[in-house]
Amino acid sequence: MAAPRTADRPLQSARVILCEGKDEHEILSLLRRQRGLGDADIELREAGGRDRLAQALDDLRYESGGSGIRHVCVVLDAEECTAADMALPDHLSGIAQAHGWTSRIHVLPDPQRAGGLETLARELAPGQDPAHTCADHWEACISPQRAPKTQAQRDKAWLQVWLAGTGVYNKARLGMALSQERVVRQQMATLLARFDAILDEALQSPA
Repeated sequence: MAAPRTADRPLQSARVILCEGKDEHEILSLLRRQRGLGDADIELREAGGRDRLAQALDDLRYESGGSGIRHVCVVLDAEECTAADMALPDHLSGIAQAHGWTSRIHVLPDPQRAGGLETLARELAPGQDPAHTCADHWEACISPQRAPKTQAQRDKAWLQVWLAGTGVYNKARLGMALSQERVVRQQMATLLARFDAILDEALQSPA
């Protein structure tokens, strides 16, 4: 049995948000920074992918400072809503409960629909702007044989075209674009509000 891992620095808050990937982490880091908050107010961690979520959540307990955790929030994609996908939130809640933490699992766009962060972003992108129309036309031109296979992949590809339509060509990911480009933040204000609500809820949890 491998020895528990130790963090490079102690966890500084009793509240932790664990994100599936970089994009969610960057969005929440942006919003935390805008509020003038830091690690002592709420910790933000990235699992490094869906397959690592459960282990990353479990490992929090054994990291330096992990014994002080009281509440954990997890943000992840719905993916294809397979039986395994739909079982994951309950599995994560069970890990949190086993460690004595309260928890909240946020599934994007929601637990009953396939997709992910990009699906939510696509739904909330302004519907009348030229970038939206451009991305829709691009998608219509892709043959079924060459189109991305999953809903999350299709929406991620659509969003890349949408970002180009807003004039953002050099940002490979939505989180990066939101962190660095004001025009994207303005266009995606409703998406940011959704993440603001996640941050609010975690901050208001008993700890």
